[in-house]
Parts: sequence; structure tokens; C-alpha cells
Amino acid sequence: MKMTVMISALLVPAILETGDLRPEETEFFETHIRPVLVDHCYGCHSKDAGKARGGLRLDTKIDLLTGGAAGPAILPGDPDASLLIQAIRWEDDEYSMPPRRKLPDHTIRYFEEWVRMGAPDPRVPADVAVGEEDIDLSKGFDPNALHDHWSFQPIVNPESPVVQDGSWPNGVIDRFVLAELESAGIAPNPDADLRTRARRASLDLTGLPANSQRLDALLVDESPNAFASYVDDLLASPAHAEHWGRHWLDVARYAESSGRENDVAYANAWRYRDWVIEAFDQDVPFDEFIIKQLAGDLLDSQDATERAHNLIATGYLAIGAKGHNTRSRREFQADLIDEQIDAFSQGILGITVACARCHDHKYDPIPQSDYYAVKGIFESTETLFGTLAGPGNRMPSALVPLPEAAEVSHGADLPLAMRTFLERSRERSEANVERLTERLLVEGRERVNPAQIRNNQQNAENVQTVLDRYDGQGRLLTSERKAMGVVDRRVPIHSRFLARGELDEPRRLVKRGVPSMLAGSTAPEINPNQSGRLELAQWITGTQNTLTARVWANRIWLHLMGRPLVATPDNFGVSGQLPSHPELLDKLATRLMELNWSTDGLIREIVLSRAWGLSNDHQAAAYAKDPDNKMYWRSTPRRLPAEAIRDGMLMASGELISDRPEGSPVSFSSGSARLGQLQAELSGPDHHRSVYLPSFRGTPAEFLAAFDGADPSFVTGIRDETNVPTQALQLLNDEFVVGRADALALQVLQTTRNDVQHIHEVFRRTLGRDPTESEQQSAMTFLHDVALLHAKDSAFESLNPADQWSVSRLRRLAPDATQELSDRSMREMGAPPVQFDRLRPLVEAETLPRSVERQLNRLRRQGIAQNDPRFPERLRRLLDARDRFSNFPSNMLSREFRTTRSATLDARTAAWSALVQALFASADFLYRP
Repeated sequence: MKMTVMISALLVPAILETGDLRPEETEFFETHIRPVLVDHCYGCHSKDAGKARGGLRLDTKIDLLTGGAAGPAILPGDPDASLLIQAIRWEDDEYSMPPRRKLPDHTIRYFEEWVRMGAPDPRVPADVAVGEEDIDLSKGFDPNALHDHWSFQPIVNPESPVVQDGSWPNGVIDRFVLAELESAGIAPNPDADLRTRARRASLDLTGLPANSQRLDALLVDESPNAFASYVDDLLASPAHAEHWGRHWLDVARYAESSGRENDVAYANAWRYRDWVIEAFDQDVPFDEFIIKQLAGDLLDSQDATERAHNLIATGYLAIGAKGHNTRSRREFQADLIDEQIDAFSQGILGITVACARCHDHKYDPIPQSDYYAVKGIFESTETLFGTLAGPGNRMPSALVPLPEAAEVSHGADLPLAMRTFLERSRERSEANVERLTERLLVEGRERVNPAQIRNNQQNAENVQTVLDRYDGQGRLLTSERKAMGVVDRRVPIHSRFLARGELDEPRRLVKRGVPSMLAGSTAPEINPNQSGRLELAQWITGTQNTLTARVWANRIWLHLMGRPLVATPDNFGVSGQLPSHPELLDKLATRLMELNWSTDGLIREIVLSRAWGLSNDHQAAAYAKDPDNKMYWRSTPRRLPAEAIRDGMLMASGELISDRPEGSPVSFSSGSARLGQLQAELSGPDHHRSVYLPSFRGTPAEFLAAFDGADPSFVTGIRDETNVPTQALQLLNDEFVVGRADALALQVLQTTRNDVQHIHEVFRRTLGRDPTESEQQSAMTFLHDVALLHAKDSAFESLNPADQWSVSRLRRLAPDATQELSDRSMREMGAPPVQFDRLRPLVEAETLPRSVERQLNRLRRQGIAQNDPRFPERLRRLLDARDRFSNFPSNMLSREFRTTRSATLDARTAAWSALVQALFASADFLYRP
């Protein structure tokens, strides 16, 4: 079937009309610029030339601004930054244009003046014809979907259904749930007891176990609003903002590196993370929350601090995964924009606009022209992610400067040991440059690759750039307070329709705009002087939009009830699942907007509903009719998120650092493609909440990855929940788990209570409740048996092979800081792990062996210093490792590096640690009650 679609609103000129130019500007262009372009450029770079070389056309202003494979040809107002000007100046042998003969100097000056004027250009491309065009929908979406599919219909405020048991509902939410249950002949579970509901509320709202003292106070509080007050306290806590901020960071694909083929560090991503957490702490209305992330730079601000926060919010568009080693800037830009479109359309609207990049959407009413309408908005936007050029990073970028008067964090101070580490890295690179340069002169290119010299020189410059950001005390300079984010380009442009999405198949121009078929009559008019992001954001959050409120209400319901009303939370399109309770979803969306888009307000109403507070007991009759609990006849059992498991262990052991850290250690990265050395620097323990851990796409935190942490390369509305053997092994052998069990055991045994009281304390701190009588007896038996086994020296010898990092949980050395630091030093010197045992004495010893000292003395007599190219490389690495080892303690102390005993645990302490570890691995600890 073919359908004729009027698209006159989509196809218009992307340049200013002639009437918008002053007469003298038009005359200047026609006299000094157009003739040169026609005579010297159109032969290779115009529509008439066929396939334009380098993907660059110069016969329209839009093509000049869009550019080719190397990027935009001109930057209006800035001749020196314009590639066209650089090319005609013959500044680069590879990009000297025209290629056969340089233009006269006076002609070049005319072009410089033209760009400085803003590049006024009266040319209207001939292929921007307004009229009708046949769009073949035979292989694309069903045109009736716009009128038939549920999510594209207006949100309605449904009447509360009539229920048979009018005494059961606590509110309108319960009526919708009970009506479905009654229609299916299913009776809801009884209410969970108050302790269980309190523990559940703490985990759902803060991601942390319930505070024992606050829980005890609630249990004896007989006032009718006691539980509601408890919920309000949780909603007001900083922990709530951190936990729900993490939910949004899953959707926002937050990470501190680029992923893809080279994991380039994003040193300033943490500012966006902290902004998100602060926004949830203030319960910023969700519509405002979205607008700031899409167009914060275009909003008015009351002061410098608000301006800074609005700029930081746009980091949402800058933190996505990128292929920094892409050779073509045009391809890199196209992929970056595609990722941005995919992120906001899935994350906020719950539809996949990016599927229309190469063809009309297969299911949803999104023609390919709509994709390029949205693409024009982001082509008129400059994305600034702040990386430095170097090996593996061909696509560097600046950052968004923050107002100097703004009251924003300076981030983490640069520790002395880290400064030393960076300085030595720079010195090594500089020494390599000198050594390789000398070798190149003597041995030639056959033996020495000049790229090695360039790479070392680039690394030295990058490291110095990082060092220059900090003052003598290690504090970030005020002028260096910058953020990842976006800003409008100087001249907004429209995008060219690309046949099959191919960069070398450009067709007509498509006017910037929102998806036209979805927007219909609500489509906003784009400000011709801006990118259009503000209008896009306002359309997304407008009350007439049928998707945004539903999508966010569904996400809130998911995190509180265990399963979403729409099982595909990132896809509300035709290929997604239908809602299980469509009227309830619309009621929640309506309530969200009635509550002024308050996330906390909707959370509170759900948590105070009876449906949320049901027990999770098994009911055979209900299970037979609804095994997946789609009707919510009970509380859905589910494992806690990976972060909540880790944070719960820290809270149980009393080691959780609740304060927000300043910045991120990733700030010290030089932005190079390889993060190995930086990761070694960050491998010390960090007892802050998991949301603050450094997040690398290429190498996610091992513990979080084991328990299905979100993949930050994609929008993650609902995490996987696997049950695999590696998780059990992680709980048994992971040094983090073992360390928390040790810490809790030591704290409990330091008191004067008896063993029965100790067991009660351990259960309360891990499971939030007292043990049952049978659990009490089992724990006593377990402690006795384990202590006896531990006393037998040979009992666990098979569990302690010398080549393993972790040893038996019952008979082991506690984490030894000295060994950890020396091993880290050896990793950085490039030694393979199999040589660690042999090299460790050399690294840790106060004095070097006599043989090494004799070798050093011989080199000194010959005048060969450590930075001399003739100095033995292995010896240089050893000395560097010793220097790093001697400098590590101050660095570790600055990051709250904590060590435990270096002596073997006694039998009693080991047994109690084993009990704690067993409770950590229990379903009661790992699963929501």
C-alpha cells in the first residue's frame, strides 16, 4: 500500500532567505565568494559533480555548515577554526585546496572576511522543493497505528471502578487493582506485618536496610499516621535521592567512560551524576527535570549557580557511549546524534525513534523524514564531552565552562601521590620522546616508528594538561570548573535526508522539528535562531503528549511493585507489550501531573496503598490463575539491585560512608584511551554508596556486574535478574564480602554480651529482625562446628593454593594492605602476575640487594642516570615500582583506604565471620521482603 503524505511542513530551506540578508552582504558574496566557489570548487564539491569528494558539497549554505567527513566546512564568525579557510590557506598538506594551485592572497582575505561577517549566503538549494511526495509505507508502519494503538491515544482520567469489597481499598490505586482481582476470582494476600512493610519501604525508597532505632520506634508507635510519617522520613532522606537517582542513571546510560572500541575516560561525568541526585533530593518536578536535561543551556537563570546547574543537567546528552577512534568526524557526529535520539526517545518517550534512521519505522508512525527532522535539532547542537586527543582517541572535545561566580563543587582534590604518579608518567613519556627521537635519527624509520614519538609526546602534553588544572595544594582551579554538556551551535541548520541512512547518499533537506505524526497539531514551531531542543523538551513534557507521563509513572510503579504495568518499559510502541491495567496506568499518569509532576508524591501514594503492602506468601489458588502475579495479588518477590546488596553489607558492618564524596577519582584521568593504570590507582576500597563508585563501560565493577548491574551503554528501564553459580562464588570468595563479614564479626565480639545476644545483634544488622528459635539453635550449632573445623590446621589446606588471590573464608589472612599496594605497584610496572611472588621482596624491601646496588653504582660511574635512554628498562621499572610503593600510603589514606588485621583470624572470630557471610548469602538478605 502507498499513502500520499503532505510533507510541505517538513521540507523547507535550511538557510536564511535572501530578504534576511543586508544588501551589502549579498553583494559581497556575489562579488567575492560565489565566483571563486564556482570556478575552483563546484567541479568536485557540488550536486552537479555527482558524488561529492569527501562527502563535502559547497553549493549551498547548509552543505557548508554540515560539512563532509572532516566536519563542518565553516564556523561562522571564526575564520581560524573553519576548515575551509584552513584548506585554502594551504596550512595542511593533506587538505590544501584547490589542490593544484593556491588561491591569491587577496582572495583568501575575502573568504576570511566573509566568514568573519557570519558567512552570509543567499543561495537556496534547488532540491528544497515544497509539495507532495509519495512515501511508500508498504514495508513500514501501519498508518492506522496512530489512531488505534493505546499509547498514542490521549491520557484520560478514568473513574474509579466499583468493587465488591468496598472495605479493602485504602485509596483509588487499590480500587483498580482489586477490580481486576475480583474479575479473575482471585483474593489478594493478607497485609504484611508492620516490620516487613517498614523494611520493604526502606529498601524501596532508600536502597538501604531499615535503621534499627527508627524501626523499633515505629513498632511501638500506635498513632494512625505512624507508617505515613515513617515513609515521609524516608522520602526526605539523602539516601532516597541516591537510590532513586540511581534508577534514573540506569535510564540515562550514565558512565564515566566511552565504552566501544577504546574506553576513553570522561573526567567530568560525575557532575551530571551529582546533579541527578540533587534533583531527586529536591523532588524537582519531572517535567522540569526533563527540560533541563534536554535544554538547560537555553533556559533563563536567576543567578550564576542556577546557570551552572542548568548547564550540568545537559550532561544527559553528552554521557552516552561513543566510538572515539572513528576516523571520519562526520560518521562520528552521525553516530553521536543517533545515540542521543535513541536515548531520549526510549528513556523519556518509550519509543524507538532511532529505528527510523535508515527507513520508515517498521511498527510505529515514525517516517524516516521525522528522524531527520529530529536529527537537525541535534546537528544544530554542539556536544562537549571533554576528552584529550591521543592514541585511540581521534575525536577529542572541549567542555562546557561553568560561571566562575557559581557555587558548585571543585571536585576531588589531587592527592600528592597521584600528582607524583602523573608527573612520573609525563617524565617517562618525555624521556621516551628524547630516546626515540635520537634512535630515529640514527636508525631511521625502518627501526623506529615515528608514531611512537607522537604518542609519547601527546601523552606528556595530556598529563601536563591535567596537572595544570590544579593549584599547588591540589585544589581544582576555579577556571577549570567545567562540565560535560551541550550548547547551541552559532548557526542552526536543517538535516539532509539520507537514503538508507548512508552518509554518502544525501537527498533533500528536512526542516528541524519534533516527530510530526506523533505530535500532530501539537507540533511546536522551532525558533529559527536556536537548535530547537527547547521546543522539543517542551513538547515532550506538554500535557498533550500521550507518552511521557505514562512512561515515568510505569517506571515508578516498576521500582515499587516489582513488575511494571507495561512489561516493556522502554517500548510503548506497537511492538511493545500492552498494559496489564491500562486504566490504572492512566490514573497514575494523571495523578503524576496533578501532583505537579512530583515523583515523591506519586511514590508516597503507591507506598501507602494496600496493594503495595501485601505479603509475598504463596497462595496456591491465586498462583494457579496468575503465576506471574500480573494482577498483583501478592507482593512480587525479587532480588535487590546490586548496589543495594553492596550498600547493605556496608551498612551492616558499620562501614558505610553516608556523606557524598567530592567529585570522582576519574577526574585525574588524562582522557587517554587506556584506563589500566588509572584503574589500578582506583582499586583501593571505597566505602561510599555504590552510586558513587567509578563507572567504566569497558570494565564495570566486578561485584555490581555479577549481580546484574545496568549496562550503561544502553537505556536500561528494567534490569536482568539472573541466578547463576558465579553469584554464589562471589558471595563466598569476594574480598569485599569477606571484609564486611570480618568487620561485623569483630564489632559484635568486642561487646560483653553473650552468644545468644550476639546472634540477635548479627541477625538484626543483616536481616533487620530477630532470629526465630530454630534459627537461633542452628546458628549456635554452626558456630560450634566451624570453630572446631578451624582449629584443625589441615582442614582447609586444599583451599589455599599459593597461586590464588583469595583463600578459604575460614582460615585466611585478612586483607593485607602492604601486599595489596606492592602488587599494585608491580601491575603498574608491567610485571605479569606469575612473577609477583619473586618481585615482591624487591619492591617492599627497605634496601636493595647488593647485586642491584652494584649495578646502580656502575651505571652512576658511567654517568647514566635513570632518565637516560641507556638505563636498563627492567631496572627502571623496578625503581619506579619501589617509588610508587613508598608513595602509596598517603594516596590511600586520602581515599579512606582502610586496612584490617594482618594476623590470622582466631577460631572464634572466623566462625562468627562465617555466620555473617552465610547470612549475607541468604535469601532474606538478598531479596526484598
